[in-house]
Parts: sequence; C-alpha cells; structure tokens
Amino acid sequence: MTSSSNFIEELRRRKVLRAAVVYAAAAFALLEFADIAVPRLGLPDSAVDIVLWVGVLGFPIAIALSWFFDVRQESASEEGPSWLSGQVLLSAIALVAIAVAAGWWAGSA
Repeated sequence: MTSSSNFIEELRRRKVLRAAVVYAAAAFALLEFADIAVPRLGLPDSAVDIVLWVGVLGFPIAIALSWFFDVRQESASEEGPSWLSGQVLLSAIALVAIAVAAGWWAGSA
C-alpha cells in the first residue's frame, strides 16, 4: 500500500470523510435558509455573505475537530469518560447561538 492510500484509510477509519460530507450538506442547507430568511427579516444582504464565509472558514475547523475527537475518544476509552462529551459541546454551541441571537435582537431594538 502507498502512503496516500494509508492516509485515506485512516481518514475513513476516523470518519473524517463522513464529517466533511455532513458539514458541507449542513452548511449548504444553512446558506439556502439564510438566502430565504435574510430578506424577510429585513437584514442587509451582507448577512448572507457572512453566513457563507462562516461556513467556508468553519470547514477546516470541523475537519480538525472530527479528527481530534476520534483521537480523544480512543484515549477516553482507555482513561475513562471525558468532560468534553457531545452533550457538553452541543450545549456550548447552543449557548453561543442564543447569545448571538440576543445580541442581534438587542442591537435591532
């Protein structure tokens, strides 16, 4: 086996390719939603550009996190449970989203 095929096998084993496809689909769906919702909410057209750039810049971060969490899960299974579980991560993302929405709401009022 060549080194490139070993690398691709490692990506598959760690489910990084699956994470890339899921992230791309979710980012596309969010961009389409923003394209429809931004004019209805009376936001400037640049808000769609911001959603696009956040999606593009977040892609390498999502890939790195998918690789990292696989390594983290392997070490956690040996050491015991980690405080950085999926529930904690989703809760943190939800809190950030609520804070951003509240900031936007306060700024528009």
